[in-house]
Amino acid sequence: MDLSRLLDYMDQNACNSVAVFCKEKKTIKFQDMKLDVLKMVSYIKKIRKLPKGEYIGIVGDNSYEWMVVDLACLVGGWISVSFHAKDFEANKNALLTKYNMQVVFADAPYCEDDKRYVPFEKVFAEIANIDTYDKKVKFEFAPKDVFTIIYTSGTTGTPKALKIMAGAVESFINGFYSLYDFTSEDKVFIFLPLSVLTCRAYIYASIMGGIDILLADMSTFTMAMKVGKPTILQGVPHLFETVYDTVNGVITSDIKKKVAVNTFFALKHKHLIPKKYIEIFQKKFLKAFHDFWGGKMRLMITGSASIRRDVLEFYNDAGIPLYEAYGINEGGVLAINYPGNVRIGSVGKPFMQRNIKIAEDGEVLVKNDDYAFACGYQEDDLAFEKKVYRSDGYIATGDIGYFDKDGFLYLCGRKKEIITLSNGEKIMPAQMENRIKESDMIKQICLFGNEKPFLVAIVTPSNKDIIREDVDNEVKRFKKYGEEYAKIKDVILTREPFSIDNKELNVNLKLARKEIATHYKNELKQIFGMEI
Repeated sequence: MDLSRLLDYMDQNACNSVAVFCKEKKTIKFQDMKLDVLKMVSYIKKIRKLPKGEYIGIVGDNSYEWMVVDLACLVGGWISVSFHAKDFEANKNALLTKYNMQVVFADAPYCEDDKRYVPFEKVFAEIANIDTYDKKVKFEFAPKDVFTIIYTSGTTGTPKALKIMAGAVESFINGFYSLYDFTSEDKVFIFLPLSVLTCRAYIYASIMGGIDILLADMSTFTMAMKVGKPTILQGVPHLFETVYDTVNGVITSDIKKKVAVNTFFALKHKHLIPKKYIEIFQKKFLKAFHDFWGGKMRLMITGSASIRRDVLEFYNDAGIPLYEAYGINEGGVLAINYPGNVRIGSVGKPFMQRNIKIAEDGEVLVKNDDYAFACGYQEDDLAFEKKVYRSDGYIATGDIGYFDKDGFLYLCGRKKEIITLSNGEKIMPAQMENRIKESDMIKQICLFGNEKPFLVAIVTPSNKDIIREDVDNEVKRFKKYGEEYAKIKDVILTREPFSIDNKELNVNLKLARKEIATHYKNELKQIFGMEI
């Protein structure tokens, strides 16, 4: 598949559609979307008079308009700069100056009395009246050209701008199609922010492959799932874990249902149920689970953070395969589980046989090849860039991992997140947090204790009836899994769950550890007797 033929694919797959559930609910066929894209190209070129190669900002919640502007930039030759909405307000003046940006397409709340800001609603009213436009547009981007600037999620610090190459996204799409079987009946569900690169890559892939798109956001997620009945979804671990915890809570509260489901899973694991009956039992015992996902879901992919093993096992036993993958914005997709090559607990085998090696300190390194999304940072921090884009041709991921004897890659946690206790002992917090979250009592957990003699856990209980003493006793139960769990000497209950709104989760729903430490600095200081 060829990204430069994106407009041709809209003609070829003219009857496929985008069903939009966020903002204004509507369905648009690919052939009509192509018309909107061409009109948008004409607007940018003739009305805004922007030369090709200029930067165009996009900021706002998921919408059809956001998607069309992005596609117009891609086929028209402008470099889109996709801002995470949550970061834009505080940094907008510096960002616009940095890129000498003349146009920012945005939701109305982000627009100021400044001619550079163009509200989506206004521009779409204008392009509706455009009658004359180029019906053929030459694709300007070569494989090594930068076609978009994205921002990292800022998990461990200030978000950094990355220069993304067109050819790398095309290579990802072709690789993805080679690993999974897709059909004309499939529907891809997009609900994470469109400022996340892989969301846009899935949109391009769907247009190229003739697959319907369902576009939603978190506020319309449940309704879109029920009405749209998607078959394919990319999501973050937090989503899958939350749904599992809810479903598992319902199952365990009903003794008959609990026995039935556990018996079915046990017999399935022992291969004592004929294949033709497995799906029947899955839909019978876990009907509510399948109905939540729309009733037709058949393929889910997760990444961006580690996911609990019990969650992966449940989804696969329940009949909706959930495949864990691993990638970084700098290096693209590194490893992935896919049909015929699955090992729960691992992030899979190297994507398209990529060259991955483990450094002496355990860091995962990937060869800077055609699958690496970014050619570098937009920042002027060359010293930082050289640490990531190494002189030996490898990209440093910042993750600690290892391969098993069969070539499956396992991740232990972020190199920056390693907690070194005052006695020199090193702790990988993510592994411990994932294990402890398997408890029915604990919804969220974040560990602290760097350069301290012990660990403290900041915990969100599963429900409001669970008190601190219950959590403390539950955490102590995990000592059986290793000495490091015994290092947790105290517990702090959260005032509210970690979330994007309180900045304790980033846009990819990963723990924002620095923000959490800041918000609970007084409690941590009281326990440790010093600032953390």
